[in-house]
Amino acid sequence: MKKVSCPVSKFITIVSALLGVTGVWLPWGKVLVGDQMGKFGSGMFFFEGWMVFLSLASAFVFSLTGCLSHDHAKISGRISFWAGVVSGLFSLIFLLRYHFMGTGLGIWICLIMSVVIVVIGYKNLKAGKREIVP
Repeated sequence: MKKVSCPVSKFITIVSALLGVTGVWLPWGKVLVGDQMGKFGSGMFFFEGWMVFLSLASAFVFSLTGCLSHDHAKISGRISFWAGVVSGLFSLIFLLRYHFMGTGLGIWICLIMSVVIVVIGYKNLKAGKREIVP
C-alpha cells in the first residue's frame, strides 16, 4: 500500500474549503419567510450562496486529488486558487448587495476561508512550488 503524504499548504486548503462549505449552510442574511421578515436564511437561499458552495466544493475536490495524485498537483493548485477567488468574489458581491439586511456568521466564514485559500494558492503560485512529494 502506497503512503499518501500531503503538503501542509494543501492540507490547509482542504480544511479551509471544508469550513467554507460548512459556512454556506450557516445563516447568511435575513430573508422573507411567508409574511414575516427577519428570519435568517442560509447561503442556499441565494444565488451567490450556490456559487460559493460550488467553488469551495471544487477547491476541496481538486486539493484532495492534488494530494492523492501527484501527477496533477500543479494544475489542481491553480484550480483551487481560482475557486477561492470565485468564492471570495461571490461572497463580496453578497455583502455589497445585501448589506442593508444584516448578515450572519456564515457569510463571514465563507469570506475568510476564501481569503485563506487565495493567499495560500498565491504563495504557491508565486514561489513556483510543484508540491510534488516523492
